[in-house]
Amino acid sequence: FGVDVLSSLIRILGQAKANPHDAYHSARCLGVLFKGCGNSHRCRARKDLDAKRIVSAALEVGSRTHAKLADASRVAMVALVTDDDQSMEEVQEEEEEQTEQR
Repeated sequence: FGVDVLSSLIRILGQAKANPHDAYHSARCLGVLFKGCGNSHRCRARKDLDAKRIVSAALEVGSRTHAKLADASRVAMVALVTDDDQSMEEVQEEEEEQTEQR
């Protein structure tokens, strides 16, 4: 999936305080995307898009005001921080290729 979709969903999730319902739908999508994508996308989301902080903030908003947002944010956070073995191998291979190119 494209980075534009990912960054848009994270941006919407970051507006959880103002629009918790939209953030809920964004969190649901992110949970599915993070589960299905490779480690490189999750890593990019964590580093470049500050996804961990944003999902955490949405989880806090959800726990105070929107139960479904809290649940969806929790699922997205677990998927974001969970690295599977195959994806870890892919990231290591990418890093090795980048090192060799330098």
